[in-house]
Amino acid sequence: MKAKRKRFIWYLEVFLKDRYYKGNGVTSFISESDDPIFGWNCSGLLSEGLRGVGMIGHRERLSVLEIYKRFADKAVNSPPIKGDILFYGTMKPGVEPELVHVAAMIDDYHIIEAGGGNGETDTDEEAAKKNAFVRIRPVEFRESERVAICRIWQS
Repeated sequence: MKAKRKRFIWYLEVFLKDRYYKGNGVTSFISESDDPIFGWNCSGLLSEGLRGVGMIGHRERLSVLEIYKRFADKAVNSPPIKGDILFYGTMKPGVEPELVHVAAMIDDYHIIEAGGGNGETDTDEEAAKKNAFVRIRPVEFRESERVAICRIWQS
């Protein structure tokens, strides 16, 4: 599992480095998008990372809630660490979670996310206006909205 965790993090970082730092491709947040041609939304980015290491099927494209449900049995009540998946939104006992965002820890201090947009971000122009793109942020970013941490690499 440790090797898969390393590959997962590397795979997600490749998208950021190749598309953002080099400036040779679209990095916009586009709703319902999960590829480098049309851009990424948060669940699309994580779905691609999980597909890349065989954690989900090669044709699966999961929503934020579906990713959570898939790995809910791996939820932890401890500070996030490298490789964890972080979920944002609201959770109330006895009610299905209302999850609006997902990100992954790329080290013990930073997340990678496709963020800044919303369900109405459909063009590169809209993404640019909203400052929506694949990015790295400190783990404390949006911490008040974080409702779950899944350590998908534990047995």
